[in-house]
Amino acid sequence: MSERGDPKKIVVPGAAFLMSQVGVHSGQIWRERMKKLGLDSRHVVLLRLVSVEEGRSQLALGTQMRLPPSRMVAFVDELEDLGLLERRPNPDDRRIRALHLTDRGREILNTVMKISADHETELTKGLSEAERVQLVGLLGKVATAQGLAPGVHPGVAFQPPNSAG
Repeated sequence: MSERGDPKKIVVPGAAFLMSQVGVHSGQIWRERMKKLGLDSRHVVLLRLVSVEEGRSQLALGTQMRLPPSRMVAFVDELEDLGLLERRPNPDDRRIRALHLTDRGREILNTVMKISADHETELTKGLSEAERVQLVGLLGKVATAQGLAPGVHPGVAFQPPNSAG
């Protein structure tokens, strides 16, 4: 039988397919979970990045998230309107706006981190802890080799403002 007609080669999915399949499945569940909080993935990424180093400029964070400045301004406006972030003047340069979490932003981020842990547990059920750690390590190597920004989902840069995702 020719390779083209070999059912084993047609039916058995490879790593790329499986990563995509699990990724889409994970994304669908994650969006539903975040929708209940009135958030989308971009919100979560920015809240997490601000929490790691409060006081960074929206320009620096937009660069890290690979968002153009005009989209970043609108995005920060959304989170400010939700009462999760606030812009403060930078003490070293009054032209720069530093981003800080509000108390409500911290509460929401804590809730998101709990949901995130539950999400990971659900998606990796069937794996031992050692296998889960190995999977995270291997996927991290793949992400690095693909030039993906650490801690930033590539879909964040491509989502139009106000879209769920």
